[in-house]
Amino acid sequence: MDELVRSKKLQFEKSNYFIQIYKRESGIEYVKIIQNIGNELKSSILINPNNLDSMIQTLIDFRDEIALNQVIVDKNQIKEEDRKLIITVFLRGTTIKDLDSINKCNIWKLPFG
Repeated sequence: MDELVRSKKLQFEKSNYFIQIYKRESGIEYVKIIQNIGNELKSSILINPNNLDSMIQTLIDFRDEIALNQVIVDKNQIKEEDRKLIITVFLRGTTIKDLDSINKCNIWKLPFG
């Protein structure tokens, strides 16, 4: 029987996706993507991890191609006005050099530096 190793839920307005890592009895792991619309299972696919990079790149390429013909709204992206507000409220007068110095002091572990 396959063992669930990890699961992540992506929730959107009309559907949810579960992206999961499963381990087979043989020790081989694979990715399973399940789509639910409402409370109903619509579909699922199993993906060999060796194929993920090509699949992800193809999805990005298709998104970029579609974006040429229509507006795609990324609800997970910070809006420009919110980004400016964050900079104004929290980073006013703070230089990148100052942030890097703080990072090197290990007071906070920022994702750069």
